[in-house]
Amino acid sequence: MDFIRITLGPLRERGDVILPLAKFFAGLAATAQKRRVPRLTPEVQFKIRWQHVWPGNMRELDRVMARAVHRAVAEVITPADLEFRNDRWSP
Repeated sequence: MDFIRITLGPLRERGDVILPLAKFFAGLAATAQKRRVPRLTPEVQFKIRWQHVWPGNMRELDRVMARAVHRAVAEVITPADLEFRNDRWSP
């Protein structure tokens, strides 16, 4: 059996996939928590896409979104719901 190795760059270098993945992970977390899928405010989308360097890659994004869904009041994730486990922000 032959295998094909696919190498992907870090999440921070694939910015076009960050928001779709964030929404996907929010949907998974909402389903697991038996909640409606919350929407992300424009401010949250900006922070997720442009202000965090994602050193933990997709695993970190998944955890950030799960915590945000848990913390969200109503069906909207706001910047107050985001909690990053490190202080490494992009310039």
